[in-house]
Amino acid sequence: MRRIRANAIAILTVAWILGTFYYLWQDNKPQSSPSSVTRGRGHGGPKGGVPGRLEMHRDDRTIPLIVTQPPRTEQSQLLGGFDEKAYLSAKQLKPGEDPYRDHAFNLQESDRLGSERSIRDTRHYRCASLKYDSDLPSTSIIITFHNEARSTLLRTIKSVLIRSPYSLIQEIILIDDFSDDPEDCQLLAQIPKVRCLRNERREGLIRSRVKGANSATALILTFLDSHCEVNTDWLQPMIQRVKE
Repeated sequence: MRRIRANAIAILTVAWILGTFYYLWQDNKPQSSPSSVTRGRGHGGPKGGVPGRLEMHRDDRTIPLIVTQPPRTEQSQLLGGFDEKAYLSAKQLKPGEDPYRDHAFNLQESDRLGSERSIRDTRHYRCASLKYDSDLPSTSIIITFHNEARSTLLRTIKSVLIRSPYSLIQEIILIDDFSDDPEDCQLLAQIPKVRCLRNERREGLIRSRVKGANSATALILTFLDSHCEVNTDWLQPMIQRVKE
């Protein structure tokens, strides 16, 4: 009985392995017909397609692109008179200090990266062909933080300004949840569209976000962490859904 059971398990294992290899082979098998992109009648495509549905063949997969940085002149307009170099240099690690001590991540590496960098376009390959309305409403970006590293906080703000349509950002509201240094937030208010609100005591994440929401002037609220980077076309899909 044990031998029969062992043989059955062995047969199933071999069949599973062969099936996996066959699936991978079919997945990478070249298509005999040329690749094409079609839309249903809901988007002006040929008849017979599903309305509003984007159809692509497997060969249309694209390699993630490198996001190119906007011209320096445009970035200077986005930051206004904000002195980025002075802001970052005031909180540099001293030789021998543990870069993980205060933030549980490598602060030295974050400072080395700077406030902006080229990152891969990590969207699904179909997303690059989507179009969004030109009259989308604007949003208030609400970012709460407590004793955040300056390089990561500034990188979050700049990624929003650089990789978002400028007209969609009505304001960026920073909620300083009683950080040790009030200037971490106050100095960033020199950047156009950035406002700084500081709690008089520790309130926590939710109360801080509610404070930002009460102060917001846009009809749409977008909440972000203080240590993140947004990517290409991150905002339009969400606002498009809200508009719909």
